[in-house]
Amino acid sequence: MRKVGVTYVVALVVLLGAPGVAAAHVALQDSAVGSGAAGDPQSGFSFRFEATSGPGGENPSGTANATDGFEFAFRGRVTCLEVTGNSAVIGVENEFLADFPVAGTIISVVDGGPAGSQLDTIDFFFLLTTVPTPDTCVPPAGSPPAPSPVFSGDIDVQDARARPTSTQQCRNGGWRTFAVFKNQGDCVSFVVHQARQECTFIRARHGQPAFRAWHGSGVHKRHAMRRCVRQRSGD
Repeated sequence: MRKVGVTYVVALVVLLGAPGVAAAHVALQDSAVGSGAAGDPQSGFSFRFEATSGPGGENPSGTANATDGFEFAFRGRVTCLEVTGNSAVIGVENEFLADFPVAGTIISVVDGGPAGSQLDTIDFFFLLTTVPTPDTCVPPAGSPPAPSPVFSGDIDVQDARARPTSTQQCRNGGWRTFAVFKNQGDCVSFVVHQARQECTFIRARHGQPAFRAWHGSGVHKRHAMRRCVRQRSGD
Protein backbone atom coordinates (compact mmCIF):
# COMPACT_ATOMS: atom_id res chain seq x y z
CA MET A 1 0.00 0.00 0.00
CA ARG A 2 1.63 3.20 -1.18
CA LYS A 3 1.10 6.37 0.80
CA VAL A 4 1.00 9.89 -0.63
CA GLY A 5 2.50 12.42 1.71
CA VAL A 6 4.74 15.39 2.34
CA THR A 7 8.46 14.79 2.66
CA TYR A 8 10.24 16.61 5.44
CA VAL A 9 13.84 15.67 6.18
CA VAL A 10 15.23 16.12 9.64
CA ALA A 11 15.74 13.52 12.31
CA LEU A 12 13.50 11.06 13.95
CA VAL A 13 12.79 9.04 16.95
CA VAL A 14 10.87 5.91 17.33
CA LEU A 15 10.19 3.30 19.88
CA LEU A 16 8.93 0.03 18.65
CA GLY A 17 8.38 -2.49 21.32
CA ALA A 18 6.59 -5.90 21.37
CA PRO A 19 9.01 -8.68 20.49
CA GLY A 20 7.56 -11.41 18.33
CA VAL A 21 6.52 -14.45 20.36
CA ALA A 22 8.58 -17.46 19.34
CA ALA A 23 9.23 -20.91 20.70
CA ALA A 24 10.88 -20.63 24.09
CA HIS A 25 14.20 -21.98 22.87
CA VAL A 26 14.37 -19.69 19.82
CA ALA A 27 14.77 -15.97 20.60
CA LEU A 28 14.14 -14.25 17.30
CA GLN A 29 13.24 -10.58 16.85
CA ASP A 30 14.07 -7.60 14.71
CA SER A 31 15.10 -4.43 16.47
CA ALA A 32 16.13 -0.84 15.80
CA VAL A 33 17.28 1.39 18.64
CA GLY A 34 19.08 4.71 18.75
CA SER A 35 19.43 8.20 20.14
CA GLY A 36 21.29 11.35 19.18
CA ALA A 37 20.96 14.25 16.76
CA ALA A 38 20.85 14.45 12.98
CA GLY A 39 20.76 16.92 10.10
CA ASP A 40 22.53 20.28 10.31
CA PRO A 41 24.55 20.55 13.57
CA GLN A 42 23.30 24.15 13.88
CA SER A 43 19.60 23.42 13.43
CA GLY A 44 19.12 19.66 13.55
CA PHE A 45 16.73 17.56 15.59
CA SER A 46 17.38 15.29 18.54
CA PHE A 47 15.90 11.80 18.44
CA ARG A 48 15.48 8.72 20.58
CA PHE A 49 13.96 5.37 19.65
CA GLU A 50 13.76 1.70 20.55
CA ALA A 51 11.99 -0.63 18.16
CA THR A 52 11.29 -4.37 18.09
CA SER A 53 9.01 -6.78 16.29
CA GLY A 54 8.88 -10.40 15.30
CA PRO A 55 11.26 -11.52 12.55
CA GLY A 56 8.52 -11.02 9.96
CA GLY A 57 7.45 -7.64 11.33
CA GLU A 58 4.64 -9.16 13.38
CA ASN A 59 3.47 -7.65 16.68
CA PRO A 60 5.07 -4.20 16.32
CA SER A 61 4.54 -1.71 19.13
CA GLY A 62 6.16 1.23 20.84
CA THR A 63 6.40 5.00 20.53
CA ALA A 64 8.44 7.66 18.76
CA ASN A 65 9.49 11.25 19.35
CA ALA A 66 11.77 13.95 17.99
CA THR A 67 12.55 17.44 19.26
CA ASP A 68 14.30 20.58 18.06
CA GLY A 69 15.32 21.46 21.61
CA PHE A 70 12.28 23.60 22.35
CA GLU A 71 9.31 21.33 21.66
CA PHE A 72 8.53 17.92 20.28
CA ALA A 73 8.53 17.81 16.49
CA PHE A 74 6.35 14.71 16.67
CA ARG A 75 5.55 11.76 18.86
CA GLY A 76 3.33 8.72 18.44
CA ARG A 77 2.97 4.98 18.53
CA VAL A 78 4.69 2.56 16.17
CA THR A 79 2.49 0.63 13.75
CA CYS A 80 5.02 -1.35 11.70
CA LEU A 81 8.69 -2.31 11.50
CA GLU A 82 10.57 -3.74 8.54
CA VAL A 83 14.24 -4.63 8.99
CA THR A 84 16.56 -5.62 6.14
CA GLY A 85 20.21 -6.07 7.03
CA ASN A 86 21.41 -2.82 8.60
CA SER A 87 18.37 -0.79 7.50
CA ALA A 88 14.96 -0.36 9.11
CA VAL A 89 11.70 1.31 8.10
CA ILE A 90 9.20 2.23 10.82
CA GLY A 91 5.62 3.44 10.59
CA VAL A 92 4.33 5.80 13.30
CA GLU A 93 0.78 6.90 14.02
CA ASN A 94 1.26 10.47 15.23
CA GLU A 95 -0.28 11.60 18.50
CA PHE A 96 1.30 15.03 18.19
CA LEU A 97 3.15 16.84 15.43
CA ALA A 98 4.04 20.52 15.64
CA ASP A 99 2.71 22.77 12.84
CA PHE A 100 1.61 19.91 10.51
CA PRO A 101 -1.84 18.22 10.70
CA VAL A 102 -0.61 14.84 9.48
CA ALA A 103 -1.77 11.37 10.43
CA GLY A 104 1.46 9.45 10.41
CA THR A 105 5.17 9.30 9.72
CA ILE A 106 7.30 6.80 7.83
CA ILE A 107 10.86 6.66 9.18
CA SER A 108 13.88 5.16 7.47
CA VAL A 109 17.13 4.55 9.36
CA VAL A 110 20.49 3.01 8.45
CA ASP A 111 23.01 1.61 10.90
CA GLY A 112 26.09 2.59 8.89
CA GLY A 113 28.74 2.14 11.56
CA PRO A 114 29.54 2.05 15.28
CA ALA A 115 28.80 4.83 17.74
CA GLY A 116 30.73 7.99 16.89
CA SER A 117 31.37 6.99 13.27
CA GLN A 118 28.82 9.52 11.93
CA LEU A 119 27.87 6.95 9.28
CA ASP A 120 24.30 6.37 10.51
CA THR A 121 21.44 8.16 8.73
CA ILE A 122 17.78 9.02 9.30
CA ASP A 123 15.04 10.02 6.89
CA PHE A 124 11.33 10.39 7.42
CA PHE A 125 8.18 11.24 5.52
CA PHE A 126 5.05 12.89 6.88
CA LEU A 127 1.75 11.39 5.70
CA LEU A 128 -1.32 13.52 5.00
CA THR A 129 -4.48 13.15 7.06
CA THR A 130 -6.29 11.91 3.95
CA VAL A 131 -4.40 8.62 3.94
CA PRO A 132 -4.63 5.74 6.44
CA THR A 133 -2.23 5.56 9.36
CA PRO A 134 0.96 3.74 8.38
CA ASP A 135 0.40 0.02 8.89
CA THR A 136 2.75 -0.98 6.08
CA CYS A 137 6.31 0.30 6.00
CA VAL A 138 6.40 1.90 2.55
CA PRO A 139 7.65 5.47 1.94
CA PRO A 140 5.26 7.74 0.02
CA ALA A 141 5.30 7.37 -3.76
CA GLY A 142 7.31 10.05 -5.50
CA SER A 143 9.33 10.93 -2.39
CA PRO A 144 13.03 10.43 -3.14
CA PRO A 145 15.16 9.53 -0.13
CA ALA A 146 17.11 12.38 1.46
CA PRO A 147 18.78 10.86 4.51
CA SER A 148 20.10 13.10 7.25
CA PRO A 149 23.47 12.12 8.76
CA VAL A 150 23.56 11.41 12.48
CA PHE A 151 26.29 13.71 13.78
CA SER A 152 25.83 12.75 17.43
CA GLY A 153 24.68 9.47 18.96
CA ASP A 154 24.16 6.05 17.45
CA ILE A 155 21.64 3.83 15.66
CA ASP A 156 21.71 0.07 16.07
CA VAL A 157 19.68 -2.20 13.75
CA GLN A 158 19.47 -5.96 14.26
CA ASP A 159 18.00 -8.28 11.64
CA ALA A 160 16.74 -11.56 13.14
CA ARG A 161 18.39 -14.73 11.95
CA ALA A 162 16.71 -16.69 9.20
CA ARG A 163 13.93 -18.95 10.42
CA PRO A 164 11.52 -21.32 8.66
CA THR A 165 8.26 -19.84 7.39
CA SER A 166 6.77 -23.08 6.05
CA THR A 167 6.48 -26.56 7.49
CA GLN A 168 7.90 -27.82 4.18
CA GLN A 169 11.21 -26.18 5.08
CA CYS A 170 11.39 -28.40 8.16
CA ARG A 171 10.91 -31.70 6.34
CA ASN A 172 13.48 -34.01 4.73
CA GLY A 173 16.20 -32.80 7.08
CA GLY A 174 15.57 -29.13 6.38
CA TRP A 175 15.21 -28.42 10.11
CA ARG A 176 18.97 -28.97 10.50
CA THR A 177 19.83 -25.94 8.33
CA PHE A 178 18.45 -23.55 10.97
CA ALA A 179 20.74 -24.90 13.70
CA VAL A 180 18.26 -24.18 16.50
CA PHE A 181 15.83 -27.11 16.43
CA LYS A 182 16.07 -30.51 18.15
CA ASN A 183 14.23 -32.37 15.41
CA GLN A 184 11.68 -32.01 12.60
CA GLY A 185 8.71 -31.88 14.96
CA ASP A 186 10.34 -29.07 16.93
CA CYS A 187 10.79 -27.08 13.72
CA VAL A 188 7.20 -27.71 12.58
CA SER A 189 5.87 -26.63 15.99
CA PHE A 190 7.82 -23.38 15.71
CA VAL A 191 6.39 -22.59 12.26
CA VAL A 192 2.83 -23.28 13.40
CA HIS A 193 3.35 -21.18 16.52
CA GLN A 194 4.64 -18.23 14.47
CA ALA A 195 1.75 -18.58 12.03
CA ARG A 196 -0.76 -18.49 14.90
CA GLN A 197 0.89 -15.37 16.33
CA GLU A 198 0.71 -13.63 12.94
CA CYS A 199 -2.93 -14.62 12.48
CA THR A 200 -3.79 -13.40 15.98
CA PHE A 201 -2.13 -10.07 15.21
CA ILE A 202 -4.03 -9.74 11.92
CA ARG A 203 -7.35 -10.50 13.64
CA ALA A 204 -6.67 -7.96 16.39
CA ARG A 205 -5.52 -5.34 13.89
CA HIS A 206 -8.42 -5.62 11.42
CA GLY A 207 -11.24 -7.05 13.55
CA GLN A 208 -13.06 -10.35 13.68
CA PRO A 209 -15.55 -9.68 10.82
CA ALA A 210 -12.81 -8.83 8.33
CA PHE A 211 -10.67 -11.73 9.53
CA ARG A 212 -13.51 -14.19 9.04
CA ALA A 213 -14.29 -12.74 5.62
CA TRP A 214 -10.69 -13.33 4.54
CA HIS A 215 -10.05 -16.74 6.07
CA GLY A 216 -13.37 -18.26 7.12
CA SER A 217 -15.28 -20.93 5.24
CA GLY A 218 -18.90 -21.95 4.93
CA VAL A 219 -22.07 -19.93 5.48
CA HIS A 220 -20.95 -18.67 8.88
CA LYS A 221 -17.30 -18.18 7.90
CA ARG A 222 -16.12 -20.48 10.64
CA HIS A 223 -12.68 -21.92 11.33
CA ALA A 224 -10.98 -18.72 10.17
CA MET A 225 -8.09 -19.04 12.61
CA ARG A 226 -7.47 -22.66 11.63
CA ARG A 227 -7.40 -21.83 7.94
CA CYS A 228 -5.23 -18.75 8.46
CA VAL A 229 -2.67 -20.80 10.40
CA ARG A 230 -2.61 -23.54 7.76
CA GLN A 231 -2.18 -21.00 4.97
CA ARG A 232 0.62 -19.12 6.73
CA SER A 233 2.46 -22.25 7.79
CA GLY A 234 2.23 -23.83 4.34
CA ASP A 235 0.66 -26.90 5.85
